[in-house]
Amino acid sequence: MPTVLVCASDAGTRERLAREVGAVRGVTRVVTVGSAEEVLSRVVMERPSLTLLEAGGDPAEDAQVDGAAVLARLLDVQPSAAVVMIAPVGHTDPVAESVAAGALGYVHEDASREQLVRAVSQGLAHASVRPPSAPIPLTPRELAVLEGMSRGLSNPEIGAELFLAAETVKSHAKRLLHKLGALDRAHAVALAFRQGLLR
Repeated sequence: MPTVLVCASDAGTRERLAREVGAVRGVTRVVTVGSAEEVLSRVVMERPSLTLLEAGGDPAEDAQVDGAAVLARLLDVQPSAAVVMIAPVGHTDPVAESVAAGALGYVHEDASREQLVRAVSQGLAHASVRPPSAPIPLTPRELAVLEGMSRGLSNPEIGAELFLAAETVKSHAKRLLHKLGALDRAHAVALAFRQGLLR
């Protein structure tokens, strides 16, 4: 009997997500919470099949919550948890670290009903979850390396600008090529311009 736990600080977002998740075929119960502490206690009590976790914004604190830190605590409590991050509109940076730390992926907080149904279904199946045609988010360091590549700089030249060893730049370049699905550096730069990562 699949239970989905939804953690979002905004009451309106919580209600909308709960309503739409509750309509997903196979979901029998939706539990909503508004803070990191609540989600951790509910994970222990409910043992949900899937948790939708806001990437930031704990109403109990003035400061933004580190979604990756909450995820790490959640996975300590329930190591086999299936977690999908709720990304702020237009921003995937907050979820990149969480995906690397064990989240199945992310869905934007303003996702359409169809996108949300797909994300929940994939999450319940423990499959990777990403919005349609959404690139895997690049880290700030990968973006800096990509920017250097767009100017035709070599790995040693990029390294000199960023105070990194050429081998470290090479590692970042390899990862960003993979994330973008690029064949080579020139292809990566072209894709980045098309996706609005570079201007």
